[in-house]
Amino acid sequence: MVEAGPNTYKSAMESDEACEWQEAIDSECASSEKNKVLTFVHEIPETKKAIPAKLILQRKLNVVRQTVRYKARLVA
Repeated sequence: MVEAGPNTYKSAMESDEACEWQEAIDSECASSEKNKVLTFVHEIPETKKAIPAKLILQRKLNVVRQTVRYKARLVA
């Protein structure tokens, strides 16, 4: 089962579960970089446009509705 998490990064970092959310986000970013799907840059060249993206945060639950895993996905 899946349960929606916080709607924004800011609200995730202000929650009691901030460490778990940060770990899930870091894992998603590392996976995207490793698979050469995403490259992080500090500045966007004038000839390029940024692609808008959003973090989708979810909790994976077991049968008794206890959190088993924190999941973060970066969606363009």
